[in-house]
Amino acid sequence: MTAAPAQNTTKQATWQQKVDHTIAVTLDPGSKTLTGNTSIHYFNNSPDTLRSIWLHVWANAYSNDQTAFARQQLALGKTDFHYSPEADRGFATGFHFSTGKDSLNWHFDSMNNDIIEVVLSAPLLPGTSVSINTPFIVKLPKIFSRGGVDGSFFAISQWYPKPAVYDINGWNTMPYLDQGEFYSEFGDYEVSITIPEKYTVAATGNLQTLSEIIRLNSLNDAIGNNHSNQPKTLVYTEQHVHDFAWFADTVFSVSHKFMNVSLTDSIKMWFFKGKGNGKTYYKGNPLRIIENSLKFYSKNVGPYPYKQCTVVIGTLQAGGGMEYPTITVCSMVNPGLIGHEIGHNWFYGMLGTNERKFPWMDESINTFYDYRAKKALLPDSNFYKKQYAENWLAQYEPLTMYLFSAKQGLSQPLNTSSEDFVSRLNYGSIVYGKGPLLFAYLEQQLGDSLFKQCVQHYFKTWQFKHPLPKDMQHCFEEICHTPLDWFFIDLLNENNTIDIKVNKRGFIVKESEKLNYFLHLKTNPQLNPYGFLPERNYLNNGQKIKPITLGIPFQYPRHDALLQLNILPIAGFNYYDKLYVGAFLFNRTFLRNKIELTALPAYGIGSKKLVGYGKINALFLANKSLTIHKTETGIQGQSFSMYTSGVLNQYYKIHPYVKINFKHKGIVDEHKTNELQLNLYRTGLTKSTYTLYDTAGQALYFNLPANYFSNYARLSYIYINKQALHSESFKWHAEYGSNYKYSPGVNTYIKTWINTAYKHYYEKKKYFKTELFAGIFLNKKGITGNRNFYLSGNSGGTDYLYNEAMLGRNEGFSDNGILSRQVIDNNGNMRNILPLSSTDKWMLALTNDLSLPGKIPFNIYADFGYYQSLVNTSSGLSYKAPELYTTMGISLPLFRNTLEIFVPIIQSQFDMYKNAGYKFSDYIGFKLHLNNWSPYEKIDKYRL
Repeated sequence: MTAAPAQNTTKQATWQQKVDHTIAVTLDPGSKTLTGNTSIHYFNNSPDTLRSIWLHVWANAYSNDQTAFARQQLALGKTDFHYSPEADRGFATGFHFSTGKDSLNWHFDSMNNDIIEVVLSAPLLPGTSVSINTPFIVKLPKIFSRGGVDGSFFAISQWYPKPAVYDINGWNTMPYLDQGEFYSEFGDYEVSITIPEKYTVAATGNLQTLSEIIRLNSLNDAIGNNHSNQPKTLVYTEQHVHDFAWFADTVFSVSHKFMNVSLTDSIKMWFFKGKGNGKTYYKGNPLRIIENSLKFYSKNVGPYPYKQCTVVIGTLQAGGGMEYPTITVCSMVNPGLIGHEIGHNWFYGMLGTNERKFPWMDESINTFYDYRAKKALLPDSNFYKKQYAENWLAQYEPLTMYLFSAKQGLSQPLNTSSEDFVSRLNYGSIVYGKGPLLFAYLEQQLGDSLFKQCVQHYFKTWQFKHPLPKDMQHCFEEICHTPLDWFFIDLLNENNTIDIKVNKRGFIVKESEKLNYFLHLKTNPQLNPYGFLPERNYLNNGQKIKPITLGIPFQYPRHDALLQLNILPIAGFNYYDKLYVGAFLFNRTFLRNKIELTALPAYGIGSKKLVGYGKINALFLANKSLTIHKTETGIQGQSFSMYTSGVLNQYYKIHPYVKINFKHKGIVDEHKTNELQLNLYRTGLTKSTYTLYDTAGQALYFNLPANYFSNYARLSYIYINKQALHSESFKWHAEYGSNYKYSPGVNTYIKTWINTAYKHYYEKKKYFKTELFAGIFLNKKGITGNRNFYLSGNSGGTDYLYNEAMLGRNEGFSDNGILSRQVIDNNGNMRNILPLSSTDKWMLALTNDLSLPGKIPFNIYADFGYYQSLVNTSSGLSYKAPELYTTMGISLPLFRNTLEIFVPIIQSQFDMYKNAGYKFSDYIGFKLHLNNWSPYEKIDKYRL
């Protein structure tokens, strides 16, 4: 049986369940096992009769590859858990549910083995309670997410059977997830922990064991020196909390201090320092961070009601920190991180929102206050002026996070459930970037004082309860006495489309009628002077616009210029221009623009020629389209030196293009590329001396007219699906080409081909890959030459579109030097540097790679090609019968496959090289994928 899905009511009921826990547990560090008993006292304060109770046993999330956690890990590109050995995994078992002497029937949810339904022996009537008891055993995993074991460090979180929340929407059952947090019932806890004496424990709540209190109080930034394995039992209690977590280590250093709240009340602050990730960004006493955070949130949100506040530095794989009631674990000593996690004692700890479904209700507003504690996201009239790095990063870090995602067309509404964000990038940039900005905008519109009253009223009304979105809205509207649908409905649910436009007649807010109405009611409306409202266009907000601004080496984003141009000195190298120096001009940095300009004018010191590259493109985001994600169109060009027939020459290329990127089943999926491209090319030479090759590969020398050029049109469809365990791709191309012929007329052709590939990881970073090429000429007239199909791209001559970055474009197999050993991806893509005959008929090729297991860095490759090659005979050109060509060997991929060195062990004996006297070392080659290191491509593909 599966739990019925919760309803979608967003206003909470007036009643709330209560769940008390009494737990006794023993940790065996050797077997990494918890053995315990729990008594769950469940109070049914609802008007409904309950016949069963649903429980979370989230430790089972680590039991196998089919859990929701395991599947989400792969969806997020994380493979550590999938490839982990059985010994590193965990599970929960040993359950025997009962009420007194009566055993209860129970079963796992049919879809998730970390959810249990316990069937009650008698209906639980409104206003009554029941106590459910069970033993349990938890095998702790290695730390793959929030809980588990790392050496001597134990993070014991989400470890005991815990009832799901039953509220206005029914049972809120949810499997454990890495991206997406929790929702649990408030109650009182008494937890007894038995553990060897040499361990120091930090836990939720108040330690009641006097001997341990004395021991911890005796430590002051010191490590306990007890090495005994004798057991000790520690008792902790706390009221009005909805979770209990604890941490243990033999090497904790302990610091503590009282913070006085009043003459009679104080809070004991604890800092337990384990190894974490070893990074420390704070030189002072970390207890000062805790104290400052407690004072800040108590002043601005509401008083801290507990007697303890604890921070633990330890291992964590789900973000940098994780909060639990009265205690938080952080991976490093970082004031911002620690302050943020302490703030969750309010937004999560005392305001127990459904973090899974409404992450903005805790993460976004808490991050807003986190920035305010760091004196960021404050009104700053310089938003529309030149910004300096220090100010921009301090003030607009969340805006940068959000725009990085939004300007790629990846934005989603803030009011999205945790598991429905399509990537970790979106979850981070929207929940932690856009969300705090929107709360800053709400505060700007209400005013500091009124906003503070709203938040404090909300906190006081819903402390130790489970507010839903309409409850927050209602509390705010009770104080400010004005409808706030423009915020809680429009802004939370819009998706990168809002735009405030100012003109001579006034202003209008596009895509939000409610915000437009709200602002027009105000006598002196503040539209968006500080940039807190994320807009699709900041240039029409009434500020004075400059035509161009110049930055060396670059400017931070500004919103008062039509063209924000940056200049960066640059140098490069190729075999013909030698060292070339110039300037890199660009109008984007880490954020995409609607119109983008890139130019690299340079001077070749060796060639004494002007060379370079340039591109201008426009990006259109189809936010409301059900099929199209984005369209990019532009034109690019380049010109560098090369040799033709022994003469230093210069090529040029002009390349207009259009790319239409489609959504996958109506959504944007960052793992999938679904794109249609139209590419046009014009290529030519600046000097007339040139060499072409006939269809048999025979050289033809002649002079070309000064206006020599070639034209090409290529239509392509590209589908790529990159998953954590495998990737697959399909690419189809059709190309028309024409170029000058040495006798009057032109050469023309039409050809089409496909590339399809499959890659499977059989262990982490170890894979098998196979790629198929199949191509055919549909029509041709005259000599097609290097436009033919080739089994191997063994020189720059086959790169007739000048798409590949080559250090020695015209260096061939017969030339000396390492640059003559470069092979490019072209047609068959075989690892073979011999210049084989080409074909203007058809070609098949299959390339295969297998990574050797373990720590061996080499791959084994086996490439096969089958085609009719053209040969010169005494009677003229002729086609050979179809033949199979093979090359097999060992390759070494380096720098994330940017450089691949290959050594053929077995390869076909080609007639033209049988008796040429080449040595084994002459056949060693390399591929250099410099195009993969485009800085913009790296930026756009960056994911959290």
